[in-house]
Amino acid sequence: MEARRSLSQAVGDVVSDSLDLIQTELRLARAEASEKLGSALTLLATGGAGAILLLLGSILLMLGAVRWLAIAGLPEEWGLLLVGGIAAAAGLALVLQAKQQASADALTPKRTMSELRADVDMVKEEFR
Repeated sequence: MEARRSLSQAVGDVVSDSLDLIQTELRLARAEASEKLGSALTLLATGGAGAILLLLGSILLMLGAVRWLAIAGLPEEWGLLLVGGIAAAAGLALVLQAKQQASADALTPKRTMSELRADVDMVKEEFR
C-alpha cells in the first residue's frame, strides 16, 4: 500500500510540477510577446514619422527635377512622366525589398518556444 501511495504521490508531484512549469512558461511567453509588441510599435511610430518627412521631401525634390527639366527644354508633361516613372520604380523596388525581409519569424517568441519544447521533452522523460 505504501509503494502504491508513493507512486501516486510521485505522479501527482510530477503533474503539479508540470502545471507550475507550464504556468511559468505562459507568463514568460506573455512577457516576451509584450516586449516584441512594444518594440514593433516603437519602430512603427518612428518609421511612420520618417516616412511622412521622406514623402514630403521627395515630392519637393521631384517637383524641382521637373522644373529643372522644363528649364532644360523638356516639356513639363514629359518631365512629370519621367520623374513620376522613376519615383514609382524606386518605390516598387523598396516595397518588394521590404516584403522579402518581412516575416513572422521576427515576431516569434523564440526563447519561449525553445523553453516549452525542453519542458515537453522533460515531462515525456518523467513518464517513461
